[in-house]
Formats: sequence, structure tokens, C-alpha cells
Amino acid sequence: VSIFVPSDSVDFIQLPSVQPAGKFSAEKQISGESGLSLEEVLRKRLAIVKSVLAKKHFDAVITEFYPFAPERMADIAEPIISQLKQNSTFPTKFICSIRDIPFNGKRKKYPKDDLAALLQRLSSFYDTVWHHTDPHIVDTSMIPELAETLQDVNIKTTGYILSSSPK
Repeated sequence: VSIFVPSDSVDFIQLPSVQPAGKFSAEKQISGESGLSLEEVLRKRLAIVKSVLAKKHFDAVITEFYPFAPERMADIAEPIISQLKQNSTFPTKFICSIRDIPFNGKRKKYPKDDLAALLQRLSSFYDTVWHHTDPHIVDTSMIPELAETLQDVNIKTTGYILSSSPK
């Protein structure tokens, strides 16, 4: 498998890792960085993003699965997106990237409060959602309450990226 190498004009910023804590933990997240506490990782993540924001203009910002899983990036995404949205001189496009169907946990129904919060975040912060799926196999209509919530959201189905043609 060859590794994707972005062009020199693309800056990739990898933030220190935060991971789900697990179903038996009282915490929602834990540090994914050896030797650092969750609080240290969150401070480091925010410092990296603020440093980059001070130096660069972004044409686009892509978040993976946020805001469908707000616990993954709420500590970083909302303050940063709010800050970038205020820059009207150089507008930035905000894209939510999701894979397949954004099921919650065990394919239970989405609580109405969660759907309302999702729609509010998508409407307030995002220009589009890139949905990486094959619409002939799986799409948001498979979860009626999610499909209803997303009916006015700009969703672009991208399909999948293959390294070679299937045989």
C-alpha cells in the first residue's frame, strides 16, 4: 500500500491524541499521549491550534466526525471555528467529514436533544458535510430521525477512495 503524500502547499497538523475512555470509565476521554495527563494534552492541543491560527490563513478546515461526536473535539473545534468565522476578510470554509453512517454507539435512536445540538452546530459552524460512503449501500436515510434532522444540511457524498481498482 502506498502512502498518500500531500502536495507541498498543504499543511497537515497532527494534534496530540485524545481517546475515548471506555464504557466502564466515569471519564469520557483519556490522554492518548504517554506521560501526559488529559488536561496537559488538551492544553497542548489548544496551544498548537492557536499558534497555527496566528500564523496562517486557512481556505478550508476539515473536522473528522465532529460535530456528530462532540466529545471528540468540542474542546478545540468550537472556540477555533468561532474565531475563524469572525475573520470576514478571508472567509474559511468549514467541512465536516464523516464515514459511512454516523451511528451512535449501538445503533440506538438518537435522543432529540442530541439531534437538536447536532443541527445547531452544523448550521452555525459548517458549510458542508462530506459523507464518505456508497449511497447505494448506506446513507443517512437508514436512520429516519437523522435523515429528518439533516434534510436542510448541505451534504456531499464523496464515495470511497481506493488505492487500486477492485478485482
